[in-house]
Order: sequence, then structure tokens, then C-alpha cells
Amino acid sequence: MSIRSLVWGLWFASASSWAAEPAATWAWPEGKTLRYVLSADVTTPNVLPMWSVRNSDPLVAAFRVDVVTTCRVDYAVGRKAWALRCEIDDASFRGMPAVGDTGRIAPVAVEWEQIAEGGWVQVTMGRDGRMRGFDLEDVTKGNPREQLIHQVMREMLRRAYAPLCAQLPKHGFADGLSWTQRSGAVLSLPNLESGTVGGAVLTHTVAGRSPVGWVTAQRGEGVLGWGTSADDTTPLRDLLRFKLDGSYLFDSAGGHIVQAQHVGRGEPTAGSAQATTANAFYAVNATARLLPPDADPPTLPSSGEYTQ
Repeated sequence: MSIRSLVWGLWFASASSWAAEPAATWAWPEGKTLRYVLSADVTTPNVLPMWSVRNSDPLVAAFRVDVVTTCRVDYAVGRKAWALRCEIDDASFRGMPAVGDTGRIAPVAVEWEQIAEGGWVQVTMGRDGRMRGFDLEDVTKGNPREQLIHQVMREMLRRAYAPLCAQLPKHGFADGLSWTQRSGAVLSLPNLESGTVGGAVLTHTVAGRSPVGWVTAQRGEGVLGWGTSADDTTPLRDLLRFKLDGSYLFDSAGGHIVQAQHVGRGEPTAGSAQATTANAFYAVNATARLLPPDADPPTLPSSGEYTQ
């Protein structure tokens, strides 16, 4: 389904005339839990290590993460954010092997599924809807190999949780309202050390309101790149001209996203070292869907290897 179809399908299915609200705030009542099905399908020109705890060291050029997660407010972080505890009820990891690693991913992916389901995710969520922090807890980091596994798994999961985060309008939703966002989880690249450099602007535009909540479209554009460590003297070489389209349905009464999707793609700029490399692009397709309280969670795909 295209982003345009998602936006207008949600709206026309139950559109009505509503008055603008005085405020838009991300806020769950303490003790309330929400269960989501999350997924992220990512292709990256910079391969990622998908190592086992022992012996096997394969690399992946693309990955798919599916998660069933139950989140609750853990505690307030000052007056502007909340710390969420998100249990990983079920998880699936799939990887597309880099050249030479075919047949090595499947056993590692099953191992990663077991590791992730023994941990939980902490998301620091601003009241404005932006993700301010993300970490993977209760996953062993006792040696350098386990530390690397933790870093890569955290970056993969961060892509899956990103659709839950979108900057809300300061003064409440209204038909046709637009506002911009200059940083956020959807405008970042998976990087193990130094984050994302460059800049992009994400424009939100209200498409309408249904009895469930407000439907908002997203469009982002900019130049993003992989940061380097403080002791790396190599000039920054790889930048991507990045574009993103998405939409989300926000329940302003409940203070949470009900459904969200974004699709992004980045192509190397002319000055990048990867500009002459075939198929050197970054792509992400991520979705989030709230499960009703009495709904059974879906069966996730089996962890393993896949090809595109």
C-alpha cells in the first residue's frame, strides 16, 4: 500500500468535521500499557556485523526486524519527557548476507531472537512526540564481542521503534495545518559509534480527522551521512541525498500513535566515494500498528536469512 493510499484511506474511511484542539501532547496515564506490532526493512550500503556470541562473524547488507512489544510509562524524565519500558514479547530477525556469507546468517538470526526476547527497550519519549533516547537493556555486554552484538541489535531495533515517534504541533491539530521537524529517529542512519551527520527537514501536514484521531502526512528531504569517531582523521566521504514519505494516525485523547508508516531512500551524492558503486543506496520501510487490548498478537516470520 502506498503512503498516499494509507493517508487518504484512513481519512475517507471515517472523516468528519471536528474543531481544533487546544494542545497536542504525547502522554499515557501511569500504569497503562499499549501493545504494538513493529517492523523495519532496511538496506544499507555500509554492511553491518551480525555476529554470533561465539565463532561466526557474518555481515549483512540488509535486514528485517519484526517485534511485538508491550510498553508502559516507567517514570517521568523532568517535566518534558517520559521513560518507557517496552518489553520484547516476540521478535524476528532476518538478514541478507553480504558477499561470501551466504548460508551463515540463519543460525545467528535465531540466536539474536533469543537474546532480544530476554531483554527490553527503554525509550525516552518527549511530550512533543520525539524520541529523545533509545537503549536495549538486560542484554549481556561482558566482552567486546557481546558489546558489538548489543550495538548492532540496538540500531536494528531503533529502526523498528522509530514510527512511534513524530513531533506534534505546539498548539494542537487543525485541518490543513503544517509544521516542520529537523531531527528525529526517522531522520537517522544505523551507525555503531558516531550517529548521523548532515541535516534533513521533515514536514508534517494534517490530512484530516477521524473518530480515532488525526491523520497526518510526512515528507522529508535532506542530506545525511555516517559520522566518524573523534580519532578518525579520514574526511567524511559518504553522504546520501535522502527523501522520506510517511503518515501516522495520532489519538490525541489517548496521547499515542495508533498506526504509522514511513518509506525512505537515500542515494549517494556526487562527491561521495560510493557514488560510482552499483546499488549503493540506503532504504527503509517501517511500520507500527497498535493492537487492541483483547487482540491476539500475530505470528512473526521465522528468524533466518533472506534475499531480495
